[in-house]
Amino acid sequence: MDIAEIGAELQGYAEDIRLATGTPGGVIGISDGSETAEVACGWGDLARREPMTAGLAFPGGSLSKIYISLAVALLVERGTLDVDAPLTKYIEVANPLGGDPLTVAHLLTHRAGLALDTYDAVIGTSQDEATALVQELYGPEYGQVRQRWVAPAGEVFAYSSLGMALVAAVVERLAGVPFATFVADEIAAPAGLAATSWPGGPGWGRGGRMTGYMGFGDQAVPTPVIGSRCASSTGVVTTVGDQNRLMTHLLGGGGALLGPETLRWLTASRVEYTFQGRPVGMHLGAGVQLRDVGTREFAVGHNAAYPFGWWSVSWTYPGLGLAVTAAGNRWDMRQYMEIEPTWAWQVAREAARLRAGGAPRHPGGRSRSYVAGMVTGGRLHGLLGVGQRIGEEELTGMIAGTRRVGRGEPWTGEDFADGLRAMESARTPDEIRARIAAEDGLAAAVDLTALAWGERRGGSMMVIRDFA
Repeated sequence: MDIAEIGAELQGYAEDIRLATGTPGGVIGISDGSETAEVACGWGDLARREPMTAGLAFPGGSLSKIYISLAVALLVERGTLDVDAPLTKYIEVANPLGGDPLTVAHLLTHRAGLALDTYDAVIGTSQDEATALVQELYGPEYGQVRQRWVAPAGEVFAYSSLGMALVAAVVERLAGVPFATFVADEIAAPAGLAATSWPGGPGWGRGGRMTGYMGFGDQAVPTPVIGSRCASSTGVVTTVGDQNRLMTHLLGGGGALLGPETLRWLTASRVEYTFQGRPVGMHLGAGVQLRDVGTREFAVGHNAAYPFGWWSVSWTYPGLGLAVTAAGNRWDMRQYMEIEPTWAWQVAREAARLRAGGAPRHPGGRSRSYVAGMVTGGRLHGLLGVGQRIGEEELTGMIAGTRRVGRGEPWTGEDFADGLRAMESARTPDEIRARIAAEDGLAAAVDLTALAWGERRGGSMMVIRDFA
């Protein structure tokens, strides 16, 4: 299916997924390097009733790591950087637990021995403090105190935004300019990117942005301004059009950025990608994520999120001649890190499926009641192994007895603010437990609210409920 046809098919599908996931708005861009299509749906800002448009920028989170990988590839191609040389050749950082001599290659493949992390966050403007952070013996993550270094270099895989920020620090040292300036001059300008920037870098703050929302059931709350102390590896702000234009340079010969040999070096599989020790179906190249290695659907790119309001994906499929980038502006606060149910993942996956020759999918007019009946039948006969049919009389009684329970509790902004403030001083698991236990009935209220949001015990990382 060509790009225009995929774009047309995605119009209705994108809206269906938006409504199903409760996402205020989303935008997807697809390209084969010459033809481009962009599809936007829903709202860029709910309160102002501003429609989502392809020109609205969003915080790209870990899409930043694609730029770090490209910067490294450029320096490798020029003979300036040896990723296998000791890291101390470039910056004064070493793993205190020993192991192999720490290298840029270790950092690119998340095998430096740093702890699993996501963000070192601040309220307000982003700032880059990677080299200072790595010297801290301890750091906070999920309200707990944990060591920065947890294993000798080269022994374990642990996803680290801090590690990738250290790679950006190496780029700065070798280039003699801030990382944001290097990207603007050496990547954004040659690739034709006009709306991509980093905190404090060239072009920062230009253009309109989509509002990000924290999702609490059917309530969408604008996320506060959150910055990262590892801004180089998490802080990019871009548009779907800009990001996808960049990804077309990874389709074949490297475009205006990289030569073919360097592109192959960048995208060669180096390690299996795991999360908390479990494989997730991906591999890792020189900092870029890889999917379906060795198949026609082989893809290079990155999944990304920025707390707590945006999820995005950006992938190039060389075998399909497709680059796809999608971003949605809702973060489901029932859980912390699960990309598959998000608007961006679902719509981007559909674009790739159509490009690979899959048939268009439409809802077909079936109601949610029909689907509920299918789920009931599946659970009874498939899960429980029930061999008998439900009798007509019993089925009629089930239908007659069905009722909708309530309309949901009214949303009160003052209560939301009070709840937020009440937890400001609770920084550790014990403090959270103590705060909940101090108020009669609060633990039960937390449980009931979690159930109303659809949370399943053990199925998420909703910290407050887990500590109740």
